[in-house]
Amino acid sequence: MSDSLIRPEALATELGVSGKLVRAYLRKTFVRSPEAKNTAWVLTSEQAESVREHFLARRAIAKSA
Repeated sequence: MSDSLIRPEALATELGVSGKLVRAYLRKTFVRSPEAKNTAWVLTSEQAESVREHFLARRAIAKSA
């Protein structure tokens, strides 16, 4: 796996959230073709950055509440 690719579970660990939450966000934000159903996610750096921004923003909102 290239340095620029990351799996959702690794990203979830980095962010301190569950892999299930990361994959739910990915399904909603980065719709894949029907052929990709039930295959592993391998994220590009752009997708990974989107996930990071989303979950870090959620964390910031939770802390300010």
